[in-house]
Amino acid sequence: MLPPSSSSTTSDANIDPALRELQDVMNRPPPPPNHALSHPPALPITPSLIASPTVQNSRIHARCLGTRLKLAPYQRTILEEMAEQSSTDRNITIAALVCQLKVNLDRILVCQPAWTIPPALYSNINSYALAVLLSPSLTAYKGMNLALSSRV
Repeated sequence: MLPPSSSSTTSDANIDPALRELQDVMNRPPPPPNHALSHPPALPITPSLIASPTVQNSRIHARCLGTRLKLAPYQRTILEEMAEQSSTDRNITIAALVCQLKVNLDRILVCQPAWTIPPALYSNINSYALAVLLSPSLTAYKGMNLALSSRV
């Protein structure tokens, strides 16, 4: 421990004032225990105290996620509003949005009957298929022209 600053020695005159103050602080006896500080008074816990940091973090997360996913401004607003909702309200909102998507998809996707090949097209395909199979240059249709490569 450093010597007390109150002692008068010849070296005390040369000590920097900041160092002297540090020595004084270090040489002070510790404060008596204060039981009032060891047990801080209980604050009333309200939902706003509990929820506000979480809601704020959720809102910031929703804003960042909306930007990263390149959502439209109105979609970002919906996402931020959902971040503030309770989990039950959020689940109901998600279910409603899924139902809305299904309705929109049903409007877009109309059941089409199975497509059938018209008889004229079917006979045309059959004649070309038979012509290709019976052709002497069948290898040219496959991309390998063996006749030309054997001449070289």
